[in-house]
Amino acid sequence: AVLPAGLSITAICELPSRTFSLAELVVGFAYELILPGDEVDEELDRFEAKIRAFLQAENFGVARDTKGRSVMKDIRSFVTDLALDRAGRRILLSARFGPEGTVRPAEVLTGVLGLSPEAVHKIRIVKSGTLLADFADRVDQQIFFQRVI
Repeated sequence: AVLPAGLSITAICELPSRTFSLAELVVGFAYELILPGDEVDEELDRFEAKIRAFLQAENFGVARDTKGRSVMKDIRSFVTDLALDRAGRRILLSARFGPEGTVRPAEVLTGVLGLSPEAVHKIRIVKSGTLLADFADRVDQQIFFQRVI
């Protein structure tokens, strides 16, 4: 077997036997939603107010197209953290997923912040981290992050 060009093996370790799969360890992802940089202070103020209102809400519905029809999906329980980093001109989003679904970063941008689909296309969405289950131990952290956090 040959690795694709540009890939190399840097470490190998034996995984401990478990009663759960590695996929069960991953419960969500962190995202950086990088703004274009041309936002005025009033727009950033509006984002902060909308984020604050969202985080205080118990439920928050967004329209989602599913199988050719529009349905309302409550996304609030999937967002574990949402913040505006004014200096970095980015929105920080932590979202969990599970059998009941997840939230898409674009849904936060359109539903929570009220951005148009055209404006969303100008925002760079970067998956910046992996969220692990509460039962993840030091070995699990090393596997996913190559270091203990």
